[in-house]
Amino acid sequence: MDKTLPTLPKGHVSCLSDAFRYTRALETDIAKTFARVRDGLLREEQRAVAHRLLLAQRKLASNRTS
Repeated sequence: MDKTLPTLPKGHVSCLSDAFRYTRALETDIAKTFARVRDGLLREEQRAVAHRLLLAQRKLASNRTS
């Protein structure tokens, strides 16, 4: 059996780490959390769309020169 622990995404701290700090539910703002996640997903999607557009433009330009 593999005994290695899974790695966490960059910026995340394991709850087993000394650096982990528990935040009580009363001290969180769930609306801000969801807004931050939505904004991140939107930026990610915008980058993906821009990348697809760039690839399409390059493909079109290469077809014109061929």
